[in-house]
Amino acid sequence: MPARLDSARPGFRDAFEALLARPLETRAEVAGDTARIVAEIREEGDAALLRHTAALDGLVSRPTASRRFWSPRTKSRRRAPPAGRS
Repeated sequence: MPARLDSARPGFRDAFEALLARPLETRAEVAGDTARIVAEIREEGDAALLRHTAALDGLVSRPTASRRFWSPRTKSRRRAPPAGRS
């Protein structure tokens, strides 16, 4: 997950040092996580896709026919693209 740091906030230096000291994921770990997510989406469909979108991107879907997404980071709403388009 991405880390958000603000150099103007107290404790920035410690948080930055902790970020640099954390272990990095290996290519195999990332590939394994990706394969697991894709398998879940293939098996569970939209439910898994929306769950992972919320967990990884912070976008929460509200169940409507037009499927709108809400981002807690930007407090904005946007309509999902039509099927087959991104």
